[in-house]
Amino acid sequence: MSRTIVVGAGINGVTAAIELKKRGHEVVLIDPGPLPHPLAASTDISKAVRAAYGADEDYTALAERSIKLWRQWNQEFGTESA
Repeated sequence: MSRTIVVGAGINGVTAAIELKKRGHEVVLIDPGPLPHPLAASTDISKAVRAAYGADEDYTALAERSIKLWRQWNQEFGTESA
C-alpha cells in the first residue's frame, strides 16, 4: 500500500490515520501540538455527538453511525464505553 502523511492530529486527522492504517497504509501523523489540544472538540467536557439535524436524514444517519464507531474504538483501545 501507499505511504501517507496526515497533517493535523485533531479528531479528523486521527480518525483518518486510524482508518488508513487499518486498511494497510503506512501512516505518519504530524501535528505542531500540544496533544491533546485543550481547545479541541475531542477534549471538550461534554463529549457529545450531535444527532439533531432536522430533515437532513443523511447527517442524522452519519451521526448514528459515528456513535457506533466511537463505542467500537473505545473497546478496541481499552477505554470506557458509554
